[in-house]
Amino acid sequence: MENSKIALSPSHYNIYLFSNHKLIVWNTVNDKLVIVSRDSDLYQLYASHACSNTPKFGLFEAKLGSEEAVHILCGFLDIKDNKVTFTRKSSAMSKHDKNELEIVIATTLGCNFGCAYCCQGLEKDFKYFDSSLVDDIIRIVDCSEVRKLHITWYGGEPLLYHKIIEDASIRIRDYCTSYDILYSSDLLTNGYLLTNATAAKLQKAGIGFIQISLDGSKQSHNNSRYLKNGSPTFDTIMRNIQLIEADISLNIKISVRINIISSDLKADAIIRDLLHYEVDRWNKTRFYLAPIEARVGTDQSFNPKGISTPEFAELYQDFIKLAKVQSVPYFIPGFYRGLCTATKDYSMVIDPNGNIFKCWDEIVQKEKAIATTNCNSDKIFSKITTSLWNDFDASETNYCMNCKLLPVCGGHCGKKHEDIVAHLGYHSACPPIKLMLKEYILDRSLASGLISDHDECDYLSSNISLEFLQII
Repeated sequence: MENSKIALSPSHYNIYLFSNHKLIVWNTVNDKLVIVSRDSDLYQLYASHACSNTPKFGLFEAKLGSEEAVHILCGFLDIKDNKVTFTRKSSAMSKHDKNELEIVIATTLGCNFGCAYCCQGLEKDFKYFDSSLVDDIIRIVDCSEVRKLHITWYGGEPLLYHKIIEDASIRIRDYCTSYDILYSSDLLTNGYLLTNATAAKLQKAGIGFIQISLDGSKQSHNNSRYLKNGSPTFDTIMRNIQLIEADISLNIKISVRINIISSDLKADAIIRDLLHYEVDRWNKTRFYLAPIEARVGTDQSFNPKGISTPEFAELYQDFIKLAKVQSVPYFIPGFYRGLCTATKDYSMVIDPNGNIFKCWDEIVQKEKAIATTNCNSDKIFSKITTSLWNDFDASETNYCMNCKLLPVCGGHCGKKHEDIVAHLGYHSACPPIKLMLKEYILDRSLASGLISDHDECDYLSSNISLEFLQII
């Protein structure tokens, strides 16, 4: 760059958090964070944008290696007449990546629980996949350019047939190893059958990550997430995790999704019940919250009070405050640019009968199957890359096209865009994290070392309005 001054303006896709002496800038196009001190020449330029939501130009030398030059390269600043606008290119590269195949396998639709809200209904088929499905998966991978294979074991409750999963995972992993394909795997479970012995076998089979679900507090959980005979399950699940935490031979990672069904739930009750198991001493497990929604297949008797997005965000914020004080390991799930099995080309969901779907939510709708695993491989890849969801583009919708979060959010969930309900500043397909960006940015800044625990307190009075997230 020349040393003469050039006109620079903040990117439309910058989001700000202020303290007394500094500000954090998050650019959603490049998904980068930076700290700007009050004595920086750029501070007032960014502060003006934060106040008016209209980027103004300033003249800067932008010498090579200067703060201005770095901010241009990282996307925080636009050069006049060369404004950076969001395009789908970065997301599209991942969306159409032929090197990585993601497969979700519904081991069985059968389950030992009787949750009324389950999208797979109460009358479940306990059939499980057999070795021919593993043959088909290996054949499909063999006929591709795939260099990475990720498999998620799903259900129903997959651990009803954990031995079958272990054998299948070992077989697929060994195939991948012999052809220099990187294999990774995770498993979703209700946690009731997750003993130490089972966890050790899963780990040995190449399954390195497990997600377990709870329903709010102990009382809430036992009222909605019980065995078929009505028996409670909370204590058994938590004891299982506690024993895995205590086993030094196990390095498997666990995330616990705490489902929020009703606005009646309180963060202090959830934290209290977790601390009963000394989760403040755990280092393999982290907790996060997620709202429960009625979906296709949900039993008609399920009619919860429900929780709105603002109510959920407020509960999560309360949960985070208490978790920090009590040292409960938590995290806030990030954005995934609208990329999922439905929208990514090289991804699929397979049921126990070998039917192939694109969306997890449609697995109980047999008419939504796009192929079967015993089809010709060319047909399978043609079907999974040309399905309804592959062309989903949130930037073409009126609800998302002018949102500053679009580059990282990507519309969040394509299926939810089928029936949008608009609210002031957000809509029904928006991720709840949109209403708790301060917590998200601070957590990322802490994790990256950008700020310290002491610094965090200085930003707590700063807020990000929903109005500011609209590009004007």
